[in-house]
Amino acid sequence: MIRKNPIRNYVRANLIRAIDEGWIKVYHQPLIRAANNMVCDEEALARWCDPTHGIILPDQFVSVYEEEGLSSTLDLFMIRKTIEKMQSQRDAGLYMVPESVNLSKTDFFECDMVSEVINLMDSMNFDHSKLAIEISESAIGMDFSFMGKIIRRFREQGVRVWLDNFGKGLSSPFMPEKIGFDAVKFDISFMQHFEDSKNERIILTQLIKMFISLGVDTIAEGIETADQAKLLKEIGCTKLQGNYFCHPVSLEALKKNNERGTMIEFENPDETAYFEAIGRINLYDTSVADDDDPALNDYFDTLPMVILEANDEGLSYVRKNPAHNEFISKHFPSLIGDPDLKYSSDKNTPGYRFIKAACQCATDGKRVVVDELAEDGCVIQFFIRRVAINPVNDSVALAVIILGVPKKQDDSINYSYIAKALSSDYIKLYFVNLSDGSFVEYTPDPYGDDISIEKRGEGFFESFKENTLKYIYYDDKDEFKMSFTKDKIKEAIDRKNLYNLTCRIVINDTPTYVNLKAVRVGINGTHLIVGISNIDSQMKQRELQERIRNEEITYNRISALSGDFICIYTVDPETDHYTEYISTDDYAGLGLSKEGDDFFKKAKEYTKRVIYSKDVSRVESMINKDQMLDQMMGNGVFLLNYRLMINDVPTYVCLKAALIQEKDGPKIIVGISNIDAQVRQSQEYAKNLSLANERANIDELTGVKNKHAYVDEELRINAFIENRMQESFAIALFDLNGLKDINDTLGHQAGDRFICDGCRIICHLFAHSPVYRVGGDEFAVIATGSDYESIDDLMNELAVKNEENKKTNNVVIAGGYARFENERNVSAVFERADRAMYENKAELKK
Repeated sequence: MIRKNPIRNYVRANLIRAIDEGWIKVYHQPLIRAANNMVCDEEALARWCDPTHGIILPDQFVSVYEEEGLSSTLDLFMIRKTIEKMQSQRDAGLYMVPESVNLSKTDFFECDMVSEVINLMDSMNFDHSKLAIEISESAIGMDFSFMGKIIRRFREQGVRVWLDNFGKGLSSPFMPEKIGFDAVKFDISFMQHFEDSKNERIILTQLIKMFISLGVDTIAEGIETADQAKLLKEIGCTKLQGNYFCHPVSLEALKKNNERGTMIEFENPDETAYFEAIGRINLYDTSVADDDDPALNDYFDTLPMVILEANDEGLSYVRKNPAHNEFISKHFPSLIGDPDLKYSSDKNTPGYRFIKAACQCATDGKRVVVDELAEDGCVIQFFIRRVAINPVNDSVALAVIILGVPKKQDDSINYSYIAKALSSDYIKLYFVNLSDGSFVEYTPDPYGDDISIEKRGEGFFESFKENTLKYIYYDDKDEFKMSFTKDKIKEAIDRKNLYNLTCRIVINDTPTYVNLKAVRVGINGTHLIVGISNIDSQMKQRELQERIRNEEITYNRISALSGDFICIYTVDPETDHYTEYISTDDYAGLGLSKEGDDFFKKAKEYTKRVIYSKDVSRVESMINKDQMLDQMMGNGVFLLNYRLMINDVPTYVCLKAALIQEKDGPKIIVGISNIDAQVRQSQEYAKNLSLANERANIDELTGVKNKHAYVDEELRINAFIENRMQESFAIALFDLNGLKDINDTLGHQAGDRFICDGCRIICHLFAHSPVYRVGGDEFAVIATGSDYESIDDLMNELAVKNEENKKTNNVVIAGGYARFENERNVSAVFERADRAMYENKAELKK
């Protein structure tokens, strides 16, 4: 017998009345998008506002609706009220964000819940995409295949489905990807030790990173502090929910807040895709771990990273990690506290080259690596890429990573170095007097190292500029006019002791690259040496190698930022020609040469040699050019996890491939990264969760299963009954007579021994069936197999045992049972067994 609760009894008697008379209220709690701090979704929550008992919490009434087979009635009522609320927002001219409603796991056994929800929305002329269904992880684990079909039906109808309470149950970390969810909502338990446990943060960071790569939104609930919100934003959590932002409030309260202007601002639906792209970027995704530290103690020691938004006025900060704050403090102190970077034509403005490169990237979308001189003299190297474009105001989001900050070096240049630099392939040399502009022109001896005076003159800067413009290639004329002035040359030399300009002049009707250098010489620095060097051959060679060199640099850096890559290739999708950029000593690529043809064919052949035997057939079927291109075109990336034999040890790796557009056409980037540590960490995490859940299902006093385990088994059997798959079973219920007298007279320790003695008798009789302690002195048995066949004999044995124990003052057990006779659920069988047990209890008292 399960003990009765006055509130539960009251609730049970008023389930339909509470809905009909409006005692069930819908409260709403917003979800905040991390990228803009605006409301992007809401969650509908049921509250029982009783005229007699006041507020009754969900854990006191939701389970009663489930037990009585009315949970679907409650949840459809919640959906209808939520739709009415959203339609009223729309009619009032307010932004309407999607709202989620929780569905009970029993809904799907009471009716065709998918059809009921779709029909309800259609009858109310409601957009399917504006509703999200939350289904708990425990409901999915109850029947993985059955619930997978339910979820697919919802999504085929355009209804979004969220996995709720992820991390609480026994599901694999890869379960969300196998079924296909639009979002994963982490269980509130993640927040309980989030701030003071580095391991908790690492686990959550890896999970978020995994779901982002799968295109799944991530939601953290239970946020109570600003620090929690700040770190979740930095690691890329998409959406945030908790009392830190707003408590659940009624519709009436929402209306009042709107009238007072105190509501959190709602997101414009037209900007949703833009902010989703920004929010999914993990600002810890560029982690650099010490190779000598297997514990990853430096997991959150990252390169400086920031998300900027570019618009007509300048650049503004959207998100940044702590490392970026430290970087600005050290290298650009004048920018501390400034939320914006204004555009400027002054090249002396801090960050001028960076801002110019960022604006160019925002315009053409091409990734760029740019060097910038910091205020303290260091040269900073930035990596910039475009993330998204806002369709409402045309703002552009940029991701920026600080790749390197070389140590400050002495930038003085001595005369011998300058002379050597200017003497290489020079065309002309000039000795210029800065005071009066007089100059001497020298011409090189084509057969030796000597130079001869060509002419002398006055007004060097004007005459040189005028004569040189006659030969400057037309595409370079404007740059030359702007750059080659006396003031700008002096300014450059004052700052760096060197003026440097590369342009093209026309020689024999052919554009030819030249380099113009100027350095200050003389005791008082009153003269310049200006040289023009022919660098055409170097520049042509540089142009040929520029793309490969930049790719090599970028891929090496990105491999350090994005994961532990074993190898990276680029592949031409038209010709299958490939080039290798990096590979480790442990695993030299796929065994391929550094460059060659037929990449996909060779990759499949060479992979067989190093792949773990159990993964061979799966990988062979997946490494297919057409199949990989289809996934890249559809999902943006192709992903394949498997195991390689590295140093004779099966090691988990992830093959990633993406299609990008380059100057000379599309290219496939293929990388294989070592994910062994992450996978094994996830496996250990799932194992620990399983052990914890198993311990939670055991009664501490008797060692048999507890009430929670019985409820789980009841739900499982109900699902089989619904699908007409349940085999024969019986439920036997037992109650120990006299426990209260023993507790009152001999104490609770004697009472505990009394309970254990009774439990042993029941376990001895039903040796082949699970025994559950469902109350203080109450036990239940779900009898199957041989116990089911001989249950009459077993109950007779109990009667004999009771007669013996009466004479010796030992435990006497009242018992009754009922066989399953095609009832609609387990509860009906339980009730018949309960009546039989009470009849036996009355007989024993006589």
